Amino acid sequence: EVQGYLLEAFSSVYGLKAEEWFHSPEAQARITSRRSFFASDEWKYGKSGFFDYTCSQRFSWGDLTLELKIAQGRISDAQIYSDGMELDFFEVFPKNLIGKDFSSLEMSKTVAQMQCNKEVQEEMQRDIIGFLKRQEV
Repeated sequence: EVQGYLLEAFSSVYGLKAEEWFHSPEAQARITSRRSFFASDEWKYGKSGFFDYTCSQRFSWGDLTLELKIAQGRISDAQIYSDGMELDFFEVFPKNLIGKDFSSLEMSKTVAQMQCNKEVQEEMQRDIIGFLKRQEV
């Protein structure tokens, strides 16, 4: 009954005849599949996966979460999450870690070698180096 009132209201507001729409079982299956996909964490938050090591810190320029997959003592995948505004810095940072030894010293050296284009990036670099050195890995 409510559906009928909604159809009438739509017709009245938009000046068009509203009709119920029926779709095939195949279309319903696709709709259900896409609904599940768009509700998934993978779609909302990016690729997901099990990470062997995760660490986080709050800095004056924003939060930073570092997630690493480790294979045979080396970083095989890296994800960075931050609300910091220096997107170009955060795009390069994880790429530089891949293939490096999983150690605080190696990760710190890698970050120290990154080129910074702004003063805030230099501050971020110093903060992240200090943060990584404090990790006991």
